[in-house]
Amino acid sequence: MSKNKEIAHSLEQTTYHIEKGVVEKTTTPVNLMLVEKKTKTDEQWLILWQGDGEMGLDYLSTCDSLTGADFKVFFKLLKALRHGNEVLVNQVGLAKEMNLSQPNLSRSIKKLLEAGVILPGETQHGPHKSYTLNPCIGWKGTLQQGATEKRRHLRLVKTSQNEQKGG
Repeated sequence: MSKNKEIAHSLEQTTYHIEKGVVEKTTTPVNLMLVEKKTKTDEQWLILWQGDGEMGLDYLSTCDSLTGADFKVFFKLLKALRHGNEVLVNQVGLAKEMNLSQPNLSRSIKKLLEAGVILPGETQHGPHKSYTLNPCIGWKGTLQQGATEKRRHLRLVKTSQNEQKGG
């Protein structure tokens, strides 16, 4: 048996318009339906950030350096994503599976790395190279973990940028 509860809520968004030089705040009323029903499922979930911020889907949609083939590789990598954003890639096997030449697959992975969509992984497992989905793009795990990792990654990027400017 399930219980449903409707909750009135407001979403607030703050936007800084560079051209106008102003900060605008908007509030959107929403009704949320909480469903208190627990079901078991084998489905896997991936959180993708929509925002206009540092990364997210908006960044991907405006990333001119990536081609359709690069996005196909990206989606295939998302399919293999593990909790904690790690993906292990056997490039030879993945190239065969996608009907791509290994050099073309390698080129797409390099472009995804250069665009910051994926990051180099910390380990290599036999023929599998390890990569990590940039936590500013998305997260495989809980929403709380994803938000924490996104903030942590943004701090690391800003610290690195400040060190490059000062050093």
